[in-house]
Amino acid sequence: MDIKNQYEVNVGDMLVAPPNMKDPRFSKSVVLLTRVNEHGTQGFVINKQTSHGINSLIDDTGLTLDQNYPLYWGGPVNQNTVWMLHDSNWGLEQTLPINDQWSMTSHRNMFEALKVGHMPSRFKILYGFAGWGSDQLENEIRGEYPWNQSSSWLILHRPDPNWIVERDAEDLWTDAITFTANQTVSTWL
Repeated sequence: MDIKNQYEVNVGDMLVAPPNMKDPRFSKSVVLLTRVNEHGTQGFVINKQTSHGINSLIDDTGLTLDQNYPLYWGGPVNQNTVWMLHDSNWGLEQTLPINDQWSMTSHRNMFEALKVGHMPSRFKILYGFAGWGSDQLENEIRGEYPWNQSSSWLILHRPDPNWIVERDAEDLWTDAITFTANQTVSTWL
């Protein structure tokens, strides 16, 4: 296996926290990467469901949805922002494409669309996101000082979108650990 490719991440890949992750904020986290470029990397933690539904979030707007969809913690950056991570077959004027499978929207109109039943087939509502500066994530994965490779991110390349949204949040990390192990072993065979 080419060592460079072993550590390469792309939009649509997932980062999976190893069991001995040093940063407690990301313990047992699964992060879907939404931007990877020379300026840095951005993603959403997709398996940290909060005890709140989105109705508590939008209550002050005067909107109430018939279904109180769960709200997820997307990461420690800009926790005052709310995002809808959703399949690319749906969108609003404010929607930003991520890749051929995923898009993201952050606008009040997304709640208004949900209210009238105009919604994507796959989505999660998250607040905040995870972000790394230029080369920071790559250095963490490689274990370059001050990071340690044995306790850094595992990479799951382009997982099935259905798997991401159909798994219970509490099972996603365990399943992702298994998938990364299987993916690594298959590269050795």
